[in-house]
Amino acid sequence: LMAKMEEFDDDGDMGPIANRLFVAWINARRASGAPPRATIEKLVWWIEHDDYGLAYEIERGDVIGALDTAALDILGQTAREKLAGATQIAEERERRSFENTWRPILRAVLVAQRNVAEFVAAADRDGLTPGDCEPIADMLASEGKRTEALAWVEKGLSLKSEKRTLGISDDLGALQRRLLLELGRTGDALASAWAAFVDGPWEHRYDD
Repeated sequence: LMAKMEEFDDDGDMGPIANRLFVAWINARRASGAPPRATIEKLVWWIEHDDYGLAYEIERGDVIGALDTAALDILGQTAREKLAGATQIAEERERRSFENTWRPILRAVLVAQRNVAEFVAAADRDGLTPGDCEPIADMLASEGKRTEALAWVEKGLSLKSEKRTLGISDDLGALQRRLLLELGRTGDALASAWAAFVDGPWEHRYDD
């Protein structure tokens, strides 16, 4: 795909195709018994030598989920080492770009590993955002820690309100209502759904 990119129309979105190819490649290597470290080394090379954005935000697709336990461990350690070495990059814009590549990858690995403690530590270190609170809450909820999960959801909603964050989906609100229902707080769940509808009276919010 990278070899053919010059032949494609600039308006074409090749990201989804690249994502499927990355996943198929990972699955094929695992089926063939290829060493996980070699797979990750090649994946890292692609991430760092991607002139066309095919690996841009690779953590948002299905690639992380395709990695087995050993490969996840290696990618996580690689991301930690990359971020630790970022302090040696003198030019600020280049350093920020480098960190903005590897921080999300590390966090995606931590979510896949269900590593709540390190994810929280990374979020606190880099600056907690509403987008961080959802995976933290989701991981805690999967462990049956609904009260703790709800606290993180509410922290995320508070941060969203304080910072007037744009682009945050309804996922935090939906997770809040799910947790409230699981905790037996039906009235609070309904109040949350109504508040969301009043804030933005859309049909799907009324259905909620």
